[in-house]
Amino acid sequence: MSQSKLALKSFRVEQFKAIQDSNQVNLSPLTALIGYNGSGKSSLLEALETLQDIISADLDSALQRWRGIEHIWNKQTLHDQHLIETKQIPRPYHSNPLSFRLRGYNSEKQYYQASMFVNVDPNGEEIYIQKESVSLRGRSILTVMRKGRLLEKTSFLQ
Repeated sequence: MSQSKLALKSFRVEQFKAIQDSNQVNLSPLTALIGYNGSGKSSLLEALETLQDIISADLDSALQRWRGIEHIWNKQTLHDQHLIETKQIPRPYHSNPLSFRLRGYNSEKQYYQASMFVNVDPNGEEIYIQKESVSLRGRSILTVMRKGRLLEKTSFLQ
């Protein structure tokens, strides 16, 4: 099975290093990042590199570069502990996880969206992907909440 190329048209990063919320960053064939020192330009690129490492290797390997999530979690935001599991989040968690959201087109010019939320248990011992989802042409094709629970999987992936 050949892999199709994905064109990234925009992304959004939250709670990564200097970035509380990047809002949507639109990309063009030539995109320049301009801003003051410490405003988050490098953090945007490092966030995309980290996401690529999570996808191509695994979460633990991707965060080894940073010596743990505590060194890349935005420190201006509170990350309160929530010890009670909910239906939406089936394990203890911190508020304001690292989040990555991507939008673009595949090689067949079909619009896609993907998101990933990375969190840590309240004891700080386990880093995990809290939720990831992918949609194609506005239709959800995969949503996974951790404890490995698959919430949706369409025939597109089966």
